[in-house]
Parts: sequence; structure tokens; C-alpha cells
Amino acid sequence: MALGDVCVVCTANGGVVLPAAQDPISSVSFFVLFQPLNEQISRLHEELAAERLSREVMDERKTKEIKTVESTISLDLTQEKRVSG
Repeated sequence: MALGDVCVVCTANGGVVLPAAQDPISSVSFFVLFQPLNEQISRLHEELAAERLSREVMDERKTKEIKTVESTISLDLTQEKRVSG
């Protein structure tokens, strides 16, 4: 088989080599051929954005918790100084 006699179609399981006579690109548009991949990429982008937002919210909560603990420790130290001072 010569190089021009085959057509490689990308799939989730790897490339599938078909004879040129069975070339799916000639009968199916690129849009239809790659639509599932486009949809998967879009879902992954949405999930990534949601993950980033979730991480940002968690970071804000942790920061608030750290500030609360620092404030409590500072108040406890101030009170301890007053009592023993």
C-alpha cells in the first residue's frame, strides 16, 4: 500500500487506517466527524472553570479561617499579658 492509498481516522482508541476508497472524510463532513471531540473539549473546559471557581472559594474560606485563628490567638495573648502583667 502506498502512502496515498490510505486514510487515517482519529478515534478515542487510536488511529484507524482505512483504504482510500473507504475514506470517511469524503462522505462525512469534518464537523460531523469531530463533533464528539468538540463536545468533550467544551465539557472539559466547563469542568475546569468550575474546578477553578471551587478552588478559589475554598482558598477564600481557608484565608478567612486563618485570619480568625490569628485574631483569636492575638486576643488570647493580649488577655494573658493583662492577667500576668
